Amino acid sequence: MRAFLRLEHLFRRFEHQIAQCDESKSDDVWFSRIGVESIIDILTILGRMDIRSELAKELERQTATFEILLTILMWIQTCLPRSLPCSGIP
Repeated sequence: MRAFLRLEHLFRRFEHQIAQCDESKSDDVWFSRIGVESIIDILTILGRMDIRSELAKELERQTATFEILLTILMWIQTCLPRSLPCSGIP
């Protein structure tokens, strides 16, 4: 989980540097340096095997949760039309 938070921070930092560079319309070396440093940090984290397996596990968990929610939604859609006529709601 910490790795995902770190990646989120790095992506936001990179986006911020790009925005700063666009706003200032200058070729400031510091904006470029921090942007490149962020990309290198992101690639370093993504290159680790443990982050890949952690990401795969998280995707599987999210997929299972989505499938459960989809099943519940389909059940609600099936049951709702049956219950409306009984309740007197047209």
